[in-house]
Amino acid sequence: SDREFSELCDILSSELTAYVKRATGKSVGSDLGVLVAGLGNAKMTPDAVGPGSVARLNATRHLADAEPGLFSRLGCAKLSAVAPGVLGQTGIEASRLILGATEAAEPDAVIAIDALAAGSCERLFSTVQLCDSGIAPGSGIGNRRSELSLRTLGVPVIALGVPTVVDSSTLVTDALGRAG
Repeated sequence: SDREFSELCDILSSELTAYVKRATGKSVGSDLGVLVAGLGNAKMTPDAVGPGSVARLNATRHLADAEPGLFSRLGCAKLSAVAPGVLGQTGIEASRLILGATEAAEPDAVIAIDALAAGSCERLFSTVQLCDSGIAPGSGIGNRRSELSLRTLGVPVIALGVPTVVDSSTLVTDALGRAG
């Protein structure tokens, strides 16, 4: 329902805020810079969680310099966003593109949003996973790409994932389990 969705958004917002504060020591506001990296292939529905999320954001980092008065009244963080696509589309590892964006935007933290492989059918589209140690895109489907982490980007990386796929063995195991 709309009410439940709104409540879940509030919970997720609160958790992300807490993760960012723990990782950076900063509260949401004009002192904080965040880069959101939407991982995945926007042209493949099960992999479009990251790019779809980025498409719904309003970047504000540029306002801090261009319109400082307006930016200070907004009371928000300096938000930058990038959806680097996947290696097969660009010929460049997403981690390299995100490193470049991190160097350009100089955020205090990166929030990486990605689709995940679920360990059971019940978790599909019903779970949000948060992690404060980064992410290795593609690892859930055996296509591990270069990791995004404090070690590789130089800033804390908070991963947010939503399970959108299961492998065939999980699907069969779940189906056989239900059948008894």
